[in-house]
Amino acid sequence: MLTDAEDSTKVVDISKHEIEEIVPSKVSIMPKDLLKPLNEDEVLDLLAYLLSRGDDRSGRFKQEKKK
Repeated sequence: MLTDAEDSTKVVDISKHEIEEIVPSKVSIMPKDLLKPLNEDEVLDLLAYLLSRGDDRSGRFKQEKKK
């Protein structure tokens, strides 16, 4: 189990018999305001990357021709 959303090395192993209940979180593990410093093009690039699973040959990375 990840114990710190900002440090993926902080994990704890928990055996199934120790789990009493699984409840969906009401908040995202994404840090608050993470996208705030990005402009629209950067956010769209990030979404394309995530949706394509990093495949730069994906059609999601098509760029518009500059005039």
